[in-house]
Amino acid sequence: MVAFLKLQLLLSTAIAALPYASAFPAALPGPVGLESRRNDIALSQRYDEVLSNVQLNEYAATLYQNFRSKDQKKVFLRKPYLNLEDAIDMVKPNLTIKSAQIYLYCDLLQFSGGKPVEVPKRTTLYLFAREVSQLSSEPGPLTIKYDQSVVIFFATPDLPNDFPVKFVDAAGGVHELSLNVPRDSYGVLVEVMAGGAPPTPRPFGAPDFALEAMDYMGDLSLTSETFIEDDLPRLLQFQQVLATAWRPTNPQLAMKIYDFIARTTTGSTAAMPIYKQAVSSLSKLRMITDPLQQYVPNLDITQVKSVLDDHLTVAKVFEDSFNSFSQQQADAVAARDAAMAAFTNSKAAVEKYRFLETQARTRLEFAVNALNEAVWNYNNTYNGLALRLATFQSGIAEYATDQTGRLLLTVFVAAATIVLTVTSAGIGIAALPASAAGGVLPYTSMASALKVITTAGSASDNGVKAAADSLGYLAGNLRGGLAALTTTMTTLNALLTITLPALKPNGFGVAIHGIPTNPLERIDAISLSAAWDNWRVLNEMSWAKLSDGQKKIDGASDYYASLYALSNNGKAVLAGQAAFIQVFDDYMEASVNLQTAKAQNAELQRAVDRLENPLVFQTFKRAMFDRLIAVRSWVAVEFNDYAAAYQYYTLTTNPVQRVPVLSPASYYSAAVAELQSDATHAQTSFRSQVQTFSLSSNTAGVEDVFGANWLRDLQTPAGLTFSIPSNSSHFATVSRVRVQRLRCYLIGSQAEEVRLTLTISGSFEDKELLSPYGPRKFVSDSTPLRFNYVPSKNDPNEANTNLVRQDGMYAGQRVFMTPTPFAVWTVKVADAARVLRGVKKMVLLITAEVSHH
Repeated sequence: MVAFLKLQLLLSTAIAALPYASAFPAALPGPVGLESRRNDIALSQRYDEVLSNVQLNEYAATLYQNFRSKDQKKVFLRKPYLNLEDAIDMVKPNLTIKSAQIYLYCDLLQFSGGKPVEVPKRTTLYLFAREVSQLSSEPGPLTIKYDQSVVIFFATPDLPNDFPVKFVDAAGGVHELSLNVPRDSYGVLVEVMAGGAPPTPRPFGAPDFALEAMDYMGDLSLTSETFIEDDLPRLLQFQQVLATAWRPTNPQLAMKIYDFIARTTTGSTAAMPIYKQAVSSLSKLRMITDPLQQYVPNLDITQVKSVLDDHLTVAKVFEDSFNSFSQQQADAVAARDAAMAAFTNSKAAVEKYRFLETQARTRLEFAVNALNEAVWNYNNTYNGLALRLATFQSGIAEYATDQTGRLLLTVFVAAATIVLTVTSAGIGIAALPASAAGGVLPYTSMASALKVITTAGSASDNGVKAAADSLGYLAGNLRGGLAALTTTMTTLNALLTITLPALKPNGFGVAIHGIPTNPLERIDAISLSAAWDNWRVLNEMSWAKLSDGQKKIDGASDYYASLYALSNNGKAVLAGQAAFIQVFDDYMEASVNLQTAKAQNAELQRAVDRLENPLVFQTFKRAMFDRLIAVRSWVAVEFNDYAAAYQYYTLTTNPVQRVPVLSPASYYSAAVAELQSDATHAQTSFRSQVQTFSLSSNTAGVEDVFGANWLRDLQTPAGLTFSIPSNSSHFATVSRVRVQRLRCYLIGSQAEEVRLTLTISGSFEDKELLSPYGPRKFVSDSTPLRFNYVPSKNDPNEANTNLVRQDGMYAGQRVFMTPTPFAVWTVKVADAARVLRGVKKMVLLITAEVSHH
């Protein structure tokens, strides 16, 4: 059921909202074939074809054409495609007074250049359109003929530069303008008075007035303002469907539609879910640079199928209710009863959200308790270090008396000072203990403590020298190795300071309403975890260097055990924090979905109570239909995603069965069953096996994909970038290559640990299963993996799992959701200057599922 939350059309995944500036850094590239598309005289028919063979019912006109008039002054027209002259002629008969407000909502608005469009007296014309263009057969400026005055809102962010507009009044006066919409504006407003001064276009921002009450279905009340508000959300909803339909065949056009949706909804809290969905789709589509590339939103065919099944279930239930309601329209009483039944079935979807929200809330309570317990354990361990150190120092004093005197005690006290100083600075949760055996610690800084250890290292006594060497090794590594831990732990401590006081008192205390979009700052949990692993390894090495006699010193084992426990508890805090953030995201998404669904049902309930009013009855019929369209929109998006995942999974070149957008759920169910059967059958034909491929640098006679300057590039912050083509000799005899694990060894490195990040770009290829084994191109998310290991003294390239700290693999994921290696790669090395010292060779080991020719 959790998958039900993941890929909704109108309620997208609860991730942090992307800021508009970063989401749209530059103007979109011109779509391929845009000019020819504008010159298509049958363009309106192409819009109709997108929705062809859709077996709905008589209410379809209320969505696709939706002409209505609230009174004699305001008229509204909504359609996928509009010709401006035809639209004005269509609404004129409904205007009984010589003053009007005309609202036109469409995806594409066209006009006959130079041909006057005559508007009524004192007209205000609102043009909500993604694109405005002239008919190719009739070039010329948009010409508006008016009597006394006219005001036009060009609510079109992508209005062409220097867009020509000509105003002609009844007396023959002419004003000609060239309009431009600034990048930070949504549109321009032009107000013209007959015989007046030349007009000055004024830019304006996004139409907040049309989004403030946005509930993705439209308000059902009967105020005139509502008729304005509920059309723009419906237009955006319809444009999501258009983008979904065109995404496989015309990704450039889909990008333009998503861009318009994002511009329209940016900054609107009410429209945040639809904004996120548009931005997410847009960012992936922008990776398409080749018309032969196929967009695959999610490589996990199982997850997509699960989401689709949930949406199909909801769609079938609501369709049954809707059909029952539509059959009762002649009898208001019977219709009210049928509407109540539909309303009851609609609440079933709300109960799904309520169940998910309750589950998420329970998991969040567990996560909060686990995080609080982890922090308590960490504090308890850290605060106990002083007592364990005192015991250890007393044991050292006794040992020193029996062995070599006070010098050995001085060395151990200096090392303990270093450990506590670094730890306290890094964690920041507890103060440095003020006392030790015999009084105050004599060393207040790491430098002075290191000086004592260095001096002791030159002593002639073997016991003192061995202890100094051991603890000097620990101290030196702590100073360098924990530099990153100090910085990252400061971040974590600041984060805990913010979150824990609000959650720890009285247990769980997160409010259901008003959850912020970005509740917690994200932390680099992987780097922090690696730092704690490094801390543990350094302590293990220090303990290993002590002699058997030194290990038996009273308090030694307890003190070192506390240091190990400190690492474990620190990682537990990280795990608790990461779990808290993830569960909080799930809870936030479930809560938002629940509140939205409850708001929709509240509107339906209010409409049911007013069905005796004929106007309300018609409004309710339209609202029911819009709700049906929303449910079917979910299914349309998920089916296209499932079809794309199926093609990536099977590498089939045959066209996947297409279902017209907004078809009944039964149409999609049949198509899904067929695809699932094909996928199951295809799996038996793969004849796949797991194989590891070794790619090395500096190997004579073997293809070197890394290039001659690989070592120099690894030393840069950007890392090494290289590509593996699908015709690489390393993979000459295999097809359908799916990466499962990556290991990258730097031969000759003398570092204590090597930490690498390997990223496969989201634009990649795979090889077909049949001759001639041609490449298939795909676009999806990029895939970063991390590989950390300790170099072996005997054989640096030995794949010894005992030396691997973090393996480069997809934990818990199945092979069919993994990417291919035929893409652009990026390899980055942490602490490159130190790690790359002495490196002579790089070896990349790719473990993949393959099918042999």
